[in-house]
Amino acid sequence: MIRNGQPITFRGVARTAGCSIDFLYGTAELGHRIEQPRRAPAALASAHGENLQLRRKLGRRSRPRQNNKARAMKLIVVRNARQGDGKALARIHAEVARYYLELAPDYFQIPTLEEFAEELDAKARGTDSTTLKLVAEIDGEVVGALLARLLPPEDEAARQTSRDPGETRLRIDYLATSAASRRQGVGGHLVEAAEAWGRNAGATVAETWTYHRSPLSVPFWEERMGYEGRSVYLRKPL
Repeated sequence: MIRNGQPITFRGVARTAGCSIDFLYGTAELGHRIEQPRRAPAALASAHGENLQLRRKLGRRSRPRQNNKARAMKLIVVRNARQGDGKALARIHAEVARYYLELAPDYFQIPTLEEFAEELDAKARGTDSTTLKLVAEIDGEVVGALLARLLPPEDEAARQTSRDPGETRLRIDYLATSAASRRQGVGGHLVEAAEAWGRNAGATVAETWTYHRSPLSVPFWEERMGYEGRSVYLRKPL
């Protein structure tokens, strides 16, 4: 791919090697190798040999590992959140916070979690037809969560420059996966379930946001799930 001037992406490597994107995301070593050239573009030429070996390795291992991955993914169950999930959801929220705090300590913090599990259990009862609260389980353990809502067309949409306010939108406000279950297809299952729910409810576009320097979430949304960057959120301390 480097010799042909092609960018090194999860989707591109999967297409070249004949394996699934889930397989690449589920294999930490291979995922790290694919991400390395993106984080260091100047080193692409010197990494040619390594990526050639990677393609050969993928070619040898893709078929059996795909089968293993397919079996593992069958264990992921997506369901509506309910009372009793709060403790696991609070733990996952703390793990996500630690990840972002390590990534950018100037921007993120560890949230206050006192009585948070109880609050989440109480809120599990407060759902309506425009709100979606999902969790993902592996072997009965909650390992991921998603919050989404439907946004109807805005009254003044015709006066805006963007087209999206005139559409029924699915807004994914929150997506989290436990640290031990990352790159195992959990997030993909949750997002696909949310998109199906939104589509059935009349949504024509899905939207979300993430930290633009996250080596996990940006490739997930853009390469795995097919979302495109459109707006840029800017900030300045005063």
